[in-house]
Amino acid sequence: MIVKHEGTNLIMNPKRENFFEFFVQALASIRRVKDCFEITEGIIDGDIDGFDGLDELEQNKFIDVNALESFAYKGFSKYQSIAVVIRYALGTIAGFNKMVSDFVDDGLFLAEDECEQLNKMLNQIISELVYAVYYEFDIPTHAQKLEDGEDYVDEIIKMYCDSYSISVKDVVTQIAEDKTKYPFRLSIFEDYPEYEADFEKIMGPLVGSLMENDKLTLDQVKDVINGKITPEALVESFSDDLGEMNSF
Repeated sequence: MIVKHEGTNLIMNPKRENFFEFFVQALASIRRVKDCFEITEGIIDGDIDGFDGLDELEQNKFIDVNALESFAYKGFSKYQSIAVVIRYALGTIAGFNKMVSDFVDDGLFLAEDECEQLNKMLNQIISELVYAVYYEFDIPTHAQKLEDGEDYVDEIIKMYCDSYSISVKDVVTQIAEDKTKYPFRLSIFEDYPEYEADFEKIMGPLVGSLMENDKLTLDQVKDVINGKITPEALVESFSDDLGEMNSF
């Protein structure tokens, strides 16, 4: 069964091509992050020279992000939280590109400390992009349908698989694995990791609405898990903060 991908026409009416271009560019950017990780880790481990590694990173900067920008600012997704998260990813991408360019322009080389800074940015980029793809294209449902042996695929994922001659299973499995390896994490769960999985399972894509919000309390997390408050009600309670995030 091929499932029509649903968006929103809040700002403009998106076409299938808009979702397809976003999917292609998001997955390409995720792969690019992984390539950059190999370079920075190679420098840290001493396998790659600091100057050579910098040249490689310069060649791997994120140049084309037009589809990501369109998705972030033109209201294509039915989940406002996804657009918010992509905007943060774009900001970090710009910071990564600038840091690499500044080192190249100044004729410097990358040492371990600088690579750790870049890795922090890369981790943020990949966790946010994986979050966006995971929820925008409902990877949990795809994974469950695959496990149950059911024929089910979002029309955009099918377009991608047909275009690049790759199986739906391979695409879904890779995204699911990336979601586990590069988790999108709210700061509160650095102290209370035992509640993270249950909270995100209930919140779903709305968890992105709470990023960078240091007002989320453990009691609120428990209330969501225990069913005392709905995900929508929790997000609404932070609506002023979300409005500020959407304003940049």
